[in-house]
Amino acid sequence: MQFKIEKQGKKEIACMRAANREDFLNFTATPNYVARCEGHFLHGTAHEEKASSKASSDWSGTKDWQEWQDILRDGWGDGANKAQEMCNEIEGTVASLRKVQECELKDEGDEIDIDAFLAGEENHWYQYPERDTPAKRSKIVRLGLNVAVHAGYSSTQLLWRGVITTALIEVLQSYGYQVEVLCFWQTSGDKSANICFVSFPAKSAGEKILPERLASMIGHPSAFRRGFFSAVEKLPAEKFGKYLTFGGYGRCFSEYIFQDTQPLDIYLNNKACVSDAKQAVQVFKNYLDESGLLKKAD
Repeated sequence: MQFKIEKQGKKEIACMRAANREDFLNFTATPNYVARCEGHFLHGTAHEEKASSKASSDWSGTKDWQEWQDILRDGWGDGANKAQEMCNEIEGTVASLRKVQECELKDEGDEIDIDAFLAGEENHWYQYPERDTPAKRSKIVRLGLNVAVHAGYSSTQLLWRGVITTALIEVLQSYGYQVEVLCFWQTSGDKSANICFVSFPAKSAGEKILPERLASMIGHPSAFRRGFFSAVEKLPAEKFGKYLTFGGYGRCFSEYIFQDTQPLDIYLNNKACVSDAKQAVQVFKNYLDESGLLKKAD
């Protein structure tokens, strides 16, 4: 994890940024405070909160800390299956927006048509044309996912957020974009409105979507209620108390504080935590319309 105190006007922002998923998972693998030697950036008086290891199974979605670690290591298969069922509920809308790649049969190309080949057809290769579009030239689209939510959100609502994110990725990639997903949590602290910001990349540009891993990183309640809590619990109390005064973790808020310096193409917050497929379709379409990315790709 990279640590830095940044200034934004009169505010101070304590930033913890993971270079990749593994960096974040390794940092949070041990719950609660981890003692550091003198001179280390995180050396000091222990952070007393222990919600990452003590959270109830109903609230966190896992019976204990070990179950959460097993999910991170092996993937959340049940969650991926449930997410697939939920994806099927909105597939009609997603399919209608997905770009279908035009192709034609040639005597050489990108992918073989087995039936044409067995039939002895001379032209039995699909050839996909290169499309010189703004999407192809700009290539990378960044989705920002604010995982912070208040305690009242259910596991189903959090999973719908993961489903909406996955649907956005699928449609944008069909238009030639490469999509990266940045997960983060930001909280306000003391009366000076100091902020703690923790982030990690859940998906890099060009990376294939692994349903179990993406569901674990985005849709599981423990991703926030164990994983991100564990990250904050590593902060020594006397150095970071002013960033985390509310309940020991800070008060979550929904705006994106680095929009000017690290712009997002689509910003997902608790509006994506819907309750059913009808709401999911509307929110999904709203995000696409507001981004303007599909119009830019034409």
